[in-house]
Amino acid sequence: PALSILPLFIKFLQTLRQAYDANQRWPYLGDAFKYFTAGLVILYGMTHAEGERSDWWLASFVLATLYQIAWDTLVDWELLVFVPSGRNKRMHSSSPSNHHPVTLASMCRTGRDALPHVRLRPKRLFGDDSFYWKALFANAALRFCWMTGFIPAYWVSVYTGSTQVTFVDKAHGWSFVVLASLEIIRRSIWGIIKVELETIKLTSGDENELTTTSSGTDENLREGKWKL
Repeated sequence: PALSILPLFIKFLQTLRQAYDANQRWPYLGDAFKYFTAGLVILYGMTHAEGERSDWWLASFVLATLYQIAWDTLVDWELLVFVPSGRNKRMHSSSPSNHHPVTLASMCRTGRDALPHVRLRPKRLFGDDSFYWKALFANAALRFCWMTGFIPAYWVSVYTGSTQVTFVDKAHGWSFVVLASLEIIRRSIWGIIKVELETIKLTSGDENELTTTSSGTDENLREGKWKL
């Protein structure tokens, strides 16, 4: 079972090395945090029987996976941008006396109001916008499968020699094959959009223009527009 988290540990060390070589914290330490939290959650999951895990582990599992999804979307792909409206600008410039205490309900309302202003980055190579949204949701769903695939079916105690079930295989051994196949699909989707992003950066010459939204900006690159 210890070999299950070895890839995560290696990636964690690689990101720390990148931060040291580049002499800068961001984005390398944020990437290291992604692998660190995933490793901790998986380590707990594979050392505790399926019926012995607490609700805190389940919450940590979900939060760690959501962090990975956000990292894929906002950092690795740079896929989404926020376009503020005139109303939002006026709200931010209002006097402090009009501000209300921050509560969970107010945070939910803020998130609800901000959601319509989330857009795909202006520079894209694929002409079909639905491709990006499908890729985003597919990556989000398959990230949970990726995390689950690290937890082995059982582990053997080095002290007592007893076997402890850590993952109930309801598909008679096929679940891990399915999870591995889904991970190949997820990484293929991730690689396509990542290569697209790097291609745009190389051809545009100015990375700052990647997420610039203006009325005169074309929705796609004028050259190299791909069709699905």
